[in-house]
Amino acid sequence: MSPVTILVVDDNDLFRLELVSFLRKRGFTVSEARSGDDGLYLARKRTPDIVLTDLVMPNLDGIDEIKRLRIELPKTKIFAMSGGGRRKNVDLLSLAEKMGADAVFEKPLNMMAVVNAIEGTGRKPPVGATGAGSIDSKTA
Repeated sequence: MSPVTILVVDDNDLFRLELVSFLRKRGFTVSEARSGDDGLYLARKRTPDIVLTDLVMPNLDGIDEIKRLRIELPKTKIFAMSGGGRRKNVDLLSLAEKMGADAVFEKPLNMMAVVNAIEGTGRKPPVGATGAGSIDSKTA
């Protein structure tokens, strides 16, 4: 079985790079985008197993990205992450779930929870992949 393919979408460059590095060390095949627009473009082009997206981004935010991905790539798993926020008095992570996110994570991320969710998709990283911890968007 081939490694899980993941697209990480986050406008915070340092946070995104740390997350991508962590996931690659775990043996996953990872690509990245710095905006919802870029993420949607890459998801259409590469059809990853999982899109792991931030919710608060300029232009196309994560909620609108999730809506489009659900329609265009219904088999792709969508994991949403956010450090907080609301849209029309609704918590963004709750809204992401309502829009079809398969899993939601608060920042700072509990990386083992993310890895467990990825592995729960039925696809495993290669044997010998390592790494654990957390990544905080406030310090990244």
